[in-house]
Amino acid sequence: MSGERLRGVLFDLDGVLIDSGRDIMHAVNWTLEKNGLPALPYETVKTHIGHGAAELLARCFGEYGPEHREAAEKALPAYKTRYLAHSVVETSLYPGVEEGLSQLAGLPMAVVTNKPGALADQILKHFGIRRYFGCLVSPEMLTRMKPDPEGLQLAMKEFGLAPGETVMVGDTWSDVEAGRQAGTRTIGVTWGLGEPTSLRASSPDWLAHTFPGLVRIIQDASRTKK
Repeated sequence: MSGERLRGVLFDLDGVLIDSGRDIMHAVNWTLEKNGLPALPYETVKTHIGHGAAELLARCFGEYGPEHREAAEKALPAYKTRYLAHSVVETSLYPGVEEGLSQLAGLPMAVVTNKPGALADQILKHFGIRRYFGCLVSPEMLTRMKPDPEGLQLAMKEFGLAPGETVMVGDTWSDVEAGRQAGTRTIGVTWGLGEPTSLRASSPDWLAHTFPGLVRIIQDASRTKK
């Protein structure tokens, strides 16, 4: 692990800052039912979150057979409209997020998400935490989404950060892999939507079990000297 002092933090959104799984599930199931397919249980939908809306819907439709994936592509605009209108019904910040971000406010912070940018911006503003992030990187700005490192590299360029002085915080193996490919340090959080076994198997530099614990890891690393 690098001994460089940490100077910047990149956060995933869903499963790290916001507990959004239920609202995503409701929008997915509304879309499935509009297309004549049964609703899926939360635990099933949750396993498909984190790879962007198109892949989420394709995987959920695909639960009923690969022949339904084409219907998912056609249903994507309706899903996005539905979710945009109902994105903060059951969604909430995870405990300690707002206080923790205020404690980290001296560091450059960005959100790097596979969620559409307008929706991510709307949700961050709804919860009053958009002001903490100098940069929001979303799929519309990229040619490839996480686990590709392109989004992380764009955020670091925006802040003038080197990979060794940056950390990526995420709840899935794809966040950790994106950080590894970008050359950053990585923190896996265990409270999110990601599957814990695959998160641990991805070998992040640190594991955090609460948001206050995450803040302590970042603060300690930001004081570390070479």
